[in-house]
Amino acid sequence: MRAPLRAPRRALPRPAAAVIAGLLLASGLAACGGEDSVKPGDAVPARDTSQFDDGTQSTLTLPIGRLEVYLGKPVESLPSKDTLEPGTLRAGSDEIFVPITWQYDTTTTNRFTDFLGDDPATPRVDLVADGASYRLSPPDTRAEGVESFYLLVSGQAQELSLRVDYDGVTQTVDLRSGERDTGAAQPLYDLKPARRATRSCAADTSFKPAGAGKVPTYDCTVSSPVRLPYAAGEWAPAGTTFVGVTVTTTLTRYDEVAPDLSSSGVYYGTGVTPSFQLGSKKAVQVLRDPNQTVCPDASTAACTTTFHVIFPDPGRGADARRLRGTEVFSLELASSVSEGRGDDDPTTLTARIDTRLR
Repeated sequence: MRAPLRAPRRALPRPAAAVIAGLLLASGLAACGGEDSVKPGDAVPARDTSQFDDGTQSTLTLPIGRLEVYLGKPVESLPSKDTLEPGTLRAGSDEIFVPITWQYDTTTTNRFTDFLGDDPATPRVDLVADGASYRLSPPDTRAEGVESFYLLVSGQAQELSLRVDYDGVTQTVDLRSGERDTGAAQPLYDLKPARRATRSCAADTSFKPAGAGKVPTYDCTVSSPVRLPYAAGEWAPAGTTFVGVTVTTTLTRYDEVAPDLSSSGVYYGTGVTPSFQLGSKKAVQVLRDPNQTVCPDASTAACTTTFHVIFPDPGRGADARRLRGTEVFSLELASSVSEGRGDDDPTTLTARIDTRLR
């Protein structure tokens, strides 16, 4: 049984419809107001956001999510009850309206979300009808629900396919048979379900300076690795994948007491400079997660940072799961038994992580 779309069927409220129509117009897809204004390549927003979800389903997997497309039966005229227009729209001679409902299912590619970077690529989408190509604006990954529209094409739409290019790699899908040509994107379909468990790496961390009287209050977690055919704006070389790991650390405070107990200081972290290595491979990208990084916290002074780290394929050797990382924390004095900062007060604390991924 075909899985339903993840948005309930409902009539599109007029304000929301106006927003979608505006988006289509801004992206070059025209919402048409009369018979003479409809031209091949124009798109007319449907009245219901999931209007054709009982049509023929096709899917393409992209790093930003699985694109689900539903094709309705092409028609030569559009009564006002099916669109947002006040009157009936009619196709010209040897033209036809192709009904489309589509959306991203981003739950299928959760493994990529943290490793896409700050500015993910936008796919280029073309509907190909009887050999003619029509550029479409793809669904908005930030939008909730689905989008439905009619695209006017020349001919009778005997052959219909969707061609999608994502960052230089092109896939096509036949909208009637669902048959795909995935090309160099095939590794996206070969991925096994990812286990995104985390575990502590605090016991696998050493510090400099170290020794008696030097006490960091520190926590560290590391995720299980995930294999990524695409990460941070780049496709992995043919036959390989990137490996993604998430490392989160918190330096709550750093205490330092003089050997003779004559002085002491409490320090907090104000920033972190990271570097990581997996086996013999140095990280190709270290992405700081702004939503999970607070350094220092205004209320606790703790320094918490989350890094999504991308490595080239480390191979399958015994050392391939050995993660080594260095985080250099910048320190500021919070309090001391003597006034001000002394010449021998530490300005940095270096944490060295050496752990095995599981």
